[in-house]
Amino acid sequence: MSNDVKYHVLLKGLNAGHALPKPPVSILLGPTGVNLEKFCRHFNEWSKNMEGTIDVGVIIFNDLSYAILPKKQYLDFKKNEMSEILSTSNLYKQFKEKEDKLFHSHR
Repeated sequence: MSNDVKYHVLLKGLNAGHALPKPPVSILLGPTGVNLEKFCRHFNEWSKNMEGTIDVGVIIFNDLSYAILPKKQYLDFKKNEMSEILSTSNLYKQFKEKEDKLFHSHR
């Protein structure tokens, strides 16, 4: 599995154990290139012991493999990934420098 993330998709209100390759799954995952029937089989197996509707995050990698995560884990992953991106970006560094100058000048 490639470690390079290609897409992030949040699927809301899927019936646990009963996903089908039609909307909303097809609308959200179709453009990513993921095999919808395979995804639905995996999702249904993954959620077979759950009840009701659930929200899940899907992380799709460059090789079109994917990970299905409960919504909270998915959002934690996104938050950590964004923190890494921001901590290495020039925009974040510029913001921090301005923030530090402003903070230190008011002491």
